[in-house]
Order: sequence, then structure tokens, then C-alpha cells
Amino acid sequence: MKKKIVLLTIIGLLICTTAFALPINPFNTRSIDIGAPPSGELSVQQILDSNWGTNVVNAITGQQSAGMWGSSSMLYPSTIPTIIYEGAGLAGNNTVGIWSGTDTDSITKYKIFLGAADAGTVASLSWDISGNLTIAGTPVKVNNISGVAGINPFSFGFYLDRAPIEGYPAVTYYTVDQLNGNTPQAVAYNLPNSDTWKIFFEDLPYNNGGTRDFNDFVFRTESIRAVPEPATMLLLGSGLIGLAGFARRRFKK
Repeated sequence: MKKKIVLLTIIGLLICTTAFALPINPFNTRSIDIGAPPSGELSVQQILDSNWGTNVVNAITGQQSAGMWGSSSMLYPSTIPTIIYEGAGLAGNNTVGIWSGTDTDSITKYKIFLGAADAGTVASLSWDISGNLTIAGTPVKVNNISGVAGINPFSFGFYLDRAPIEGYPAVTYYTVDQLNGNTPQAVAYNLPNSDTWKIFFEDLPYNNGGTRDFNDFVFRTESIRAVPEPATMLLLGSGLIGLAGFARRRFKK
């Protein structure tokens, strides 16, 4: 009886300490509406067509559910984000970075592109054997840091820090909708048959006054792949179990 009471007490304490921390869901519900940009600015479709070719990826049907990614290289994890376009009025103040975490109360963030960055700015992200991250690029435009911990090279997302604007306080928007109060503030596209992606941010609230043009900060990044969908992980797990069973039968023979 005493053992049961102790066990229930421990479980209760664990529940209390984690009541407000939720596991991060790396998948978003897509597709969503994309609005027309203000006159003189490029649309999502026009930006997709640049370097990828006309209508290779459709702005609506090509939206991916991924909100987190990992390096496509297991041996030397790295990725190279490049700014493509900024249509935001606060382009000189908005910053974009990388984040990682397993629950909503435990997120590590580092800036990549600083407010002075503009189209064509390139950053290089790489991890050492211990999993520490280095960010390198043009000073002032890129946040040059070396060997920092906390960013999992095989499970990370991106974020936009928006400067305050009249009627809207400063805010952080993530590539995972869950971290934005289940509101879509970023849309991701994958170039078919490649590990190259384009990430589009909307810097005003999608459901409250935002233009929904998603051209406020756009960058391309290479050598990454989406965190596997649950169905893929289930198939992988089933395959591993099957292999284990096969090996056991072979061993008994």
C-alpha cells in the first residue's frame, strides 16, 4: 500500500511540474490562404518561380506541413540559408533565427540574420561532433557565433522576431503553428526531389490584420529534410521490429 502511495505521489508531482509544458508538434495543417502582396512587391508564386522555374512548385498546392527540419547529412551536419526577398516595412529591424526544443517551455534560440541583412545575404550553419552550432557570415548582417549548444542538428525550426509596429507589439513567430497559438505565420516549400527549401514568413497576425502575403521575410536553405511524418516513423518502427524478429529466428536456427 505504501509503495502505491509513493508511486502516485511521484506521478502527481511529475504531472504538476509538466502541466504547462506540451510536447512540440512539428507538423502544421496545410494548405492555407495566401494573400496578394501590396503593389510593387513580389507574390509567393513569383518568389517560388525565381531560381526554381515557373510553376515548378505551386504556392497553394505545394505547401508542406513541415515545421521542423534536420540536416540531410548525418556525418557533417550543415545548412546554408540565403535571404531571397524581404517585403516587410520593418525589413531593417526584423531578424530571423534557428530554434530547437522538445516542449513548449524549453526552447533554445539563436539569431541568424540580423536587421541589417538584405536579399543575397548568405549564412553558413554547421555542427561539430559534439552537436555544437557555429553560425558564420558577413558581420553585422549575420550573427557570427561559434560552438553554441542547444540546437539539435536533426530537429530544428526557424523563427522571425518582428520589431514593434504601430498597433502591434514586438513578437516572435515560429515555423511551427503550435508555438504561434496554432496560427500559421510561416509557409514552407520543398523543391521536388531535393533537400532545398524556401521558408516564407508573415510578420503581422494571420488572423488579425495581417496581409497574408507571406513575403515579409523569405529565405532559401539547403541540405535539410523535414522531420519525418508520424506515418513514416510508424513504418520505420515496424520495419525495424520485423528485422529484429527475422534476426531472432535466424539466431534460434
